[in-house]
Amino acid sequence: MRAEWDKDMDIDEMMLQGICLKKLLEKKMAPLMQEYGLRPVELDILFFLDMQKGVDTARELIRIRHLSKAHISKSVDNLRKRGFITLMEDGEDHRLMHIRCTERAKEAAARVRSVYQECQNIVMKDITAEEYRQMEIVLGKISRNVERELG
Repeated sequence: MRAEWDKDMDIDEMMLQGICLKKLLEKKMAPLMQEYGLRPVELDILFFLDMQKGVDTARELIRIRHLSKAHISKSVDNLRKRGFITLMEDGEDHRLMHIRCTERAKEAAARVRSVYQECQNIVMKDITAEEYRQMEIVLGKISRNVERELG
């Protein structure tokens, strides 16, 4: 580890790596987007709903995935129209709608999971267990710093 480092240079590199990772994911997701007629955010929502049991409202998607209300609303509407999800009114709060994945959504989410795994394998190639542990520590700190700043 360097004793002194140029924070400006490192943030630029981190941003570039984030952009490159996003491009890799988009490239690998393109066949699924074409097949299902969905946008990347919609595939991500299906994957998220499938992975996060008990997190099933638009409000939670907005909070956890950091997406705008309009973006979620449009995506949920499109997913419902295409038969990937159903909406179910909450038993106690009639303003709250729970999002339920259909079998079609579960199939799509499994395929998204497979693409994410493929991308992880590409990105993590030649990374040692120790490097991975260090990366987890650093990324955790970065994430906490950003979350704290965003409030």
